[in-house]
Amino acid sequence: MQALEDGQAAAWVVRRLRTPDGATAGSAGSAGTVDSVVPAGFAGYARLLHPVTTEESWTTWAEAATLLGQRVHALTGWSELAGAGIGDPPVGTLPPEQLAALCDVLAGHTRTPAECTFALPEQWPGAAGRPPHAGTVRLAGGDLLLVAGPLDAAVPLAFSDEPGRWWARSPAAFWPQDRAWCVVTAPDRRCTLVGASVAAVEDLLAAAELEAWPVRGSDRLPTPG
Repeated sequence: MQALEDGQAAAWVVRRLRTPDGATAGSAGSAGTVDSVVPAGFAGYARLLHPVTTEESWTTWAEAATLLGQRVHALTGWSELAGAGIGDPPVGTLPPEQLAALCDVLAGHTRTPAECTFALPEQWPGAAGRPPHAGTVRLAGGDLLLVAGPLDAAVPLAFSDEPGRWWARSPAAFWPQDRAWCVVTAPDRRCTLVGASVAAVEDLLAAAELEAWPVRGSDRLPTPG
């Protein structure tokens, strides 16, 4: 992994975020829509629901809804299902199993899987040795460190059990050099958003390991979501 020297690699992401007045070049989430969190301009979007933590394993939002006699839809908020009493989805992180499944799908929808940019919280253990003027960007609700590496580095970046370097949080955002897609996990949300091609979104919806729903860039996200 290589810490980037400036924030230029993320400039296109920030430039394409939707603002409350409907324009672009806003701060992440400011308009409350999908394309205020993940960049506007993609042909398709998907909302990945973080799996629900139970005492023994993981389950889905759909299972929680079934226990309550309800149905999940693309813009269901967890507050609608919290009464199921089976646990809660993690906030601000996609667990490693689902992150790996997401990357497996997206690897087939970019020409540059070996060249990606990851936006990581400054508390990330690997940030300790970064250059004094390493690149950062204000995105997904915080100041994030930018590092470059291959797509298959996403899961190692999300988890470390080394003594003194424990870490369990998926990248706040990442994208390939060809900008074929962009993934954002906001720190206050129980879902991960993906902007991509229609074909990539269809493959995400078909992935058995993911609970994914198609959404539009203009859809307003639930709060909390």
